[in-house]
Amino acid sequence: MVTILAVVVLILSLGYIIIQNRPVSYAPRVYDVYYYDLGEKKLFVDKNNKFAPITAPSGENRGARAYVYTCGECSDTSSLFIGHLEMFTPEAKKNLENPPPMDPDGATPYVDYYEEGRMVRAEADTAKWVPANSNEAFQITEAVHTRCGGQPAKACNPGDK
Repeated sequence: MVTILAVVVLILSLGYIIIQNRPVSYAPRVYDVYYYDLGEKKLFVDKNNKFAPITAPSGENRGARAYVYTCGECSDTSSLFIGHLEMFTPEAKKNLENPPPMDPDGATPYVDYYEEGRMVRAEADTAKWVPANSNEAFQITEAVHTRCGGQPAKACNPGDK
């Protein structure tokens, strides 16, 4: 009985050591999100690992990331509304998709491209994209909270309940 118990403890210990020493994966989780076809003015679904503009169902490179909300339940598609749209400048998109080599001093240009090249706009404002880190962008993104009568809006992704 003592031998069996010792073998079980040994196996569990080895399993624990193996699990603790395996490499950690930092790959981001890929899932479905909403995009907005600027040509057809319709939502469509694609993966979150893309930097807008992406190719939209209309065939053009006019798919903007859409941040979709509801005042009720995400499963009630009739209650969904677009809080704001997002896309990147051509230079930022190019550098985010193919990052340049890291600076030997440890600077992270990826963050700069993301922050400086990210643009937002309200769905209805068809001509005006503003830098995402501007006061105007803050007003656009915060406007979602006034749509639900004082209650916080609920962010939705495709398939959310």
